[in-house]
Amino acid sequence: MTQSAIIYSSTAKAPNAAYMELSSTCAQTSDELAIRERAEEIILKFVHAPQNAAGTNGRFQDVSHGLKAIQMASEERQSIRLSLEQKTILCSACHYRFGIAQSHIERYNAGEKQVILTPEQTQELDAKHFSQTQPAETIYVPARGEDTVVQSQAPLFKIEEVETQIEQMYEYTSAGESGFGNLHLKYSYKTCDRLLIQMFKQGFNQIHEAVTIKDKSKLYKSRVVYIDKHKLDSDGKQDYRPVQVQEALLSCYHSMLKRRLVSKIKINQNQFATTPSGMLLAKHKLALAIEGGLVAIKFDVKRAFSSVRHELIEKMLIEQGVSNIDSRYIMNQIKARWSNNFHQLQVGINQGCNLSTILYCGFSNQIMEKTQAAKDQNGNSYKFALGFIDDMVVVTTPDKIQQTINETIALYKEMHLEVNTEKCECTHPNFFNKSGIVNFLGQDFGKTAKPLAKQITDNLKKKFDGYAKLDIPNKDKLLLFCQCIVSACNYGPLLDVAKHCAENKQLYQEIDKQLMADMEEILHSNTSSDALQKFAFDFKCQGGLGIILPGAYYDQMKVDQIQKIDYYIRENGDQITKSKLEQIIDKINAKMTKSKNFFRDTRKEMKIQEKMSIQVDDTVPKPGYTLLGRRRMDNTAFQFMINWVFNNVRDTPIPEICELCKKPYKEGHEQDCKKINELNIAAHDRFANFLERILRKRYQARKVCKDNDNRLEDRTKPDIVVNGVQIYLDIGITWDLDKYYALKEQHYRDKKDQNGNPLKIIPIIIGKNLTIHQKSREFLEELRVNFETIYEEIGYMISTSQTHRAELMYRKKVVQRGEKHSEIDVEKPSANHFASLADSDVQFKRTDNYGKIFDYLHEKGMMKVATQSPIKEVPAKPNKHEKL
Repeated sequence: MTQSAIIYSSTAKAPNAAYMELSSTCAQTSDELAIRERAEEIILKFVHAPQNAAGTNGRFQDVSHGLKAIQMASEERQSIRLSLEQKTILCSACHYRFGIAQSHIERYNAGEKQVILTPEQTQELDAKHFSQTQPAETIYVPARGEDTVVQSQAPLFKIEEVETQIEQMYEYTSAGESGFGNLHLKYSYKTCDRLLIQMFKQGFNQIHEAVTIKDKSKLYKSRVVYIDKHKLDSDGKQDYRPVQVQEALLSCYHSMLKRRLVSKIKINQNQFATTPSGMLLAKHKLALAIEGGLVAIKFDVKRAFSSVRHELIEKMLIEQGVSNIDSRYIMNQIKARWSNNFHQLQVGINQGCNLSTILYCGFSNQIMEKTQAAKDQNGNSYKFALGFIDDMVVVTTPDKIQQTINETIALYKEMHLEVNTEKCECTHPNFFNKSGIVNFLGQDFGKTAKPLAKQITDNLKKKFDGYAKLDIPNKDKLLLFCQCIVSACNYGPLLDVAKHCAENKQLYQEIDKQLMADMEEILHSNTSSDALQKFAFDFKCQGGLGIILPGAYYDQMKVDQIQKIDYYIRENGDQITKSKLEQIIDKINAKMTKSKNFFRDTRKEMKIQEKMSIQVDDTVPKPGYTLLGRRRMDNTAFQFMINWVFNNVRDTPIPEICELCKKPYKEGHEQDCKKINELNIAAHDRFANFLERILRKRYQARKVCKDNDNRLEDRTKPDIVVNGVQIYLDIGITWDLDKYYALKEQHYRDKKDQNGNPLKIIPIIIGKNLTIHQKSREFLEELRVNFETIYEEIGYMISTSQTHRAELMYRKKVVQRGEKHSEIDVEKPSANHFASLADSDVQFKRTDNYGKIFDYLHEKGMMKVATQSPIKEVPAKPNKHEKL
């Protein structure tokens, strides 16, 4: 063994070496950029380290120990922080190196003396090994008139591409085998600096340029999810669709590669898989063809993705002019498929992989092209195909049905695909299942087809029953209801190709009523259906949930369809002749061109209307951000928010004993109860922790409400010091926002620091009615605190503080006595009540929750209040937790 191999074979020395190298760099310079670059070099050094005698596990220890050492050094320097999730990401990005490392250890055990230490030597040896074991690559020669492309080279992925792709990834998707999903990846991207994205970019490029990847099963290891098809297979058993769930990083990489392939691979214009709003366009085009008198035939292929031959995929990539580097990686990826008995599969592509869609579309493009190019004896076209990935419908004239069926089956056989005739459908009642109905992309077509709205209604009850039986908190049920059940039916008016009529609209309004009935079972609100629908329909910034209901949005969704698609049928429908297919196709294409951007523009318009057109009203509670947010919430807090929204708080029964302190419940108990005061302080500190966590990294903020390190010597200390902009934040929770904000401003108006400079102290006033003062909210937005995050935290803080239990009971008693009641603010107690308390020598505390009570007493002349300093108006016992 060489000296270098001995050094790297000791995993115990690896962390110390990385620590010493990075510490030396930190001592020489204070430039963060230089330190980050050096840290990256050290990480890559461990990534490219040779395989030691410990095997693959030892190789993994080298990398993980190196990352741990770098984390130790960077935490000491406080320049680079790698969390456990970030280390997991980095190890995943460098996972491909383990296969090459295993190849090294095999050669070492075989007696080879050379040990590869550098990436260049590693790549050189792998290229040599690849050329000895693999056949020569096919070189693509461009045709005459075609642009000449250097096929051996491919552009490297840029860091901007990685950032864009991570931002576009869906959050709520299943994670791979490691459990690290898209949500974790997006969170890491937002919370870390650009060093992590730079590592992703380098890892992607190195994976892409690798000549071969040994032990590919580790790189492409994924888990499979089986989706119920709601039908039986040929053996009479329940049929499932296996879908591959890849790791988040690999999915991100394949999405970027897919975007590159879409610009290279030529796809038929009737293949709508890669077209924006493709499902809408394909279904409309089919509906127009059937209305024109043509016949639709749907072909079902047995295991379409699992039957694709690898050699045909490789041939397609060469013919389409895909670079050798891209083709090489794609073939390595699709060949890394193994069965349960460890037998390598020679056919098939992974269903669920981002690359599979574009690969299958390019593979089946030959079928669609030959179908569209077919001519009859007179030289006229008589059929064309409509496709959405593997779902294909062939449209033909009534006199060519059997001929079209035979020719299409023959085309599939040429591509080594088998058609399942038992599942094929035709709109003509004399063929296949003889039902005269074709189901294409979830909607039935034919003279006796059931409307899409009725299909949605039939499936809605089954889906909700499954979610209602789940043993999960009600908040999670509401989240699943909005994201899964509602989204499974609100697409109806957008994709329903039925003509706009009052009867069809009424069907979708019935769906709204059923949705509201299902949501009532989750909320237990005991309110009217109109109020419940308004709460669901309103945008979150208006105090609702922002759910797009199909019946409520029906007219808005249909208006563009009427103007851009159906208008031509109403005006020129009688002029369509069934004998000339070309004329029908030309008219269909003209209508489809006008409706190309319909679905995308509709969603964009809704987003703009919510964010731009509606002015934010801070006096309106906004519980939707909390109810549909990510914070977990128990059923008690969840039900409190629902009761607050629908003003059902007065339905709370009045106990004889306080739930918090277990003492007899009397009038004014909410002011005297120490437990309530402690919970108020806990709620205050919870929001202070939230702001400190948000502002700490960007502005070096720190919480000082419980520290002695404060420049103000009285007990009205601000809560957070934001060093980055030299300001203080003082948090208060109350019922009367405007009055309390004015008191804070007056108190801090003349405050100065030890050097005599005026202090800039901003009051952050939170309302117990789930609101925030407008000036406080605007200032937090200037500090780049997200608007939605603010309201989500406010709702979570108020609903989980538990102080509402006693306070709501007090509201109940006030209403029963017939006192003046306000829907939002706490009612002012009677004068006799506080007069009797004053006679009994009760010491009052002017807290942030009950400041207006003292103002009320002052107006009635029952308490003398000083006017110079609001903080010294009422004598109180010293309390380090007390807030103005």
